[in-house]
Amino acid sequence: MSEYKVCLLFKILSSLLFFAHLESPVRSRQNYFSLLPPDVVQDIFDSVQAEEKPILDPLSKHLLPFQQKPLFHHLVLDSYEDLEVLCDLTRRRSTVATYIDHLHININFTFVPHQGVPTESNDPLVPSSDQLQDLFHALADITTLSTSGSYRLATSILTQEMTSNCFPRLVKLSLTSSFPQFEDPFDPAHYTILSSFMKLEAFLLSVYRDPSTIHPNLQTSPPVPLTTQLESLRLVGPLTSSASSTKHLIGSSTSITSLILIDTCGKSPVTELLEGLQHSDKLLELELNRSPGYGPISTSSLVEALSRCPNLESITLGGSCSSTSPSFYSALLALPLKTLTFGYKAQVSLDQLTELVIGSNKHRTLRSITLDNVIGVIGTTIEDAGEPYAGPDEDTWDVYPDWRLPEWTDTFTRRGLVEFLRIVEFEGVEVDGTALEAVRVERAYEKELEKVEDWSE
Repeated sequence: MSEYKVCLLFKILSSLLFFAHLESPVRSRQNYFSLLPPDVVQDIFDSVQAEEKPILDPLSKHLLPFQQKPLFHHLVLDSYEDLEVLCDLTRRRSTVATYIDHLHININFTFVPHQGVPTESNDPLVPSSDQLQDLFHALADITTLSTSGSYRLATSILTQEMTSNCFPRLVKLSLTSSFPQFEDPFDPAHYTILSSFMKLEAFLLSVYRDPSTIHPNLQTSPPVPLTTQLESLRLVGPLTSSASSTKHLIGSSTSITSLILIDTCGKSPVTELLEGLQHSDKLLELELNRSPGYGPISTSSLVEALSRCPNLESITLGGSCSSTSPSFYSALLALPLKTLTFGYKAQVSLDQLTELVIGSNKHRTLRSITLDNVIGVIGTTIEDAGEPYAGPDEDTWDVYPDWRLPEWTDTFTRRGLVEFLRIVEFEGVEVDGTALEAVRVERAYEKELEKVEDWSE
């Protein structure tokens, strides 16, 4: 229902209540809500609860379900205590669980200085396993479930005894953990429970582990389909530390159309993991990334990886998973791309990119390019502070040090980007991204330098 219709109905209902109160002040207002169809009443409450200040105080027993449904529709919990409260609430009032459509349980990770990966917070072991099992069985209408920062929660969801016959409508599952009890967290054997989630379309797995702590299962059997419905798969962690298992996990679904691989290891090129795809011709969206600090992936590896997926419509490449070589851009030209994204620190050649979007041999289907490879951030300005930065010795004026200037490259310069934007404006290709903002940041920085010079005179 449109916002206009909801507002109109709300005004009509308010008028009914007003005149009804004039006729009989003792009548209960809930009687007049009951005159409307339930879906109309729900639309009214959905609109009201979407405001910045939703109605939290109970109105009446009759209206309570309409009031609570939008409040519990999308839940975000950030502690074990909140989760225990939810377990208790759904046990006492089973209808509350039916209102929950999206549930995100985000337990904070602990970041220890000089350690490469975060560690999970201490688990107070509440709620208990029995409480969790009761909650899982109560969430019959949930479509999105994500947990982060608790291996007990993550592994509970993956346990047959805990979640058998649960989540009949689950569409998206996201698990983020260190999985310390799994020697090989990418072994498909840990995720066989996915086959029981009949509506599951997207699975997101993030493993926060040091690569040295992962011991690949060398006896991993060939991939067995976990679910025929899975279309989207996102894997994050030291993927290439257990490349064989990761390939089998990728190959466990025969219907993947969207694949995201973010490797935090760099033991081998992340592109090799695409060998696990059983039907690479079905893949429409691909994202490849690797943590900073590892050398670039060879252009030949990138070209070979792209040639495996002839029907790609969207590509996102970050870090060392890109190239400035003409052969790389020729491989892009051969794909039916609609969107092309370069992530942070991706190597980009503006000359090659220009040839991709102009001329008689330009890409015919490309409509959007996102350039997030360069970042700039405006810091404290002289106008905000009232004076320039005095420096550590307070004897010279300068621009404030919290500015973050863009790191241009020989193949991706500020001047070249401005020229590229001018050219592409007439080619029907939309360009956005942090690199465009970086140009504005650098121009603002130059103006700050001029102000500093004025103060120094």
